[in-house]
Amino acid sequence: ALPIFEGDAEEEDDHHMEFCRVCKDGGELLCCDICPSSYHIHCLNPPLPEIPNGEWHCPRCSCPPLKGKIQKILTWKWGQPPPPTIVPKAPTDDPDAPPPKPLEGRPEREFFVKWQGMSYWHCSWVTELQLELHCQVMFRNYQRKNDMDEPPTGDFGDDEEKSRKIGRAH
Repeated sequence: ALPIFEGDAEEEDDHHMEFCRVCKDGGELLCCDICPSSYHIHCLNPPLPEIPNGEWHCPRCSCPPLKGKIQKILTWKWGQPPPPTIVPKAPTDDPDAPPPKPLEGRPEREFFVKWQGMSYWHCSWVTELQLELHCQVMFRNYQRKNDMDEPPTGDFGDDEEKSRKIGRAH
């Protein structure tokens, strides 16, 4: 057997990705304590001001499960960005200086889905990450067939057309 050097053993044991899961670049990465995913702190949503102490779970590992099996993706919209991350003042900062600007999050897509075995009354919104993790094939097919830059507009007709229909109904 070949001797294993201290440095080599550490290198062998690290099963984390050597690039950021968001931007695909290398550099100083925050590693998940559950899975091999790695992220730049500025690529997270919302970004983190510094590497957190203690155990850290990535967005994929902390993503809530779906409430059932999705039958169909109906539409999508841009969701609200997550609340900003407050940046603590550094001990070296001037005490009279204004506090550092909070780190803003980015809006992410949300998808309106029809659940299998449930009526359309039970449709609900799920996150893009939930779809990516739990319905990968259906999600990829939806992405291929739909514009993922601009959400679909509701095709409900204009108000004039609605009022004419309502007028005829009476």
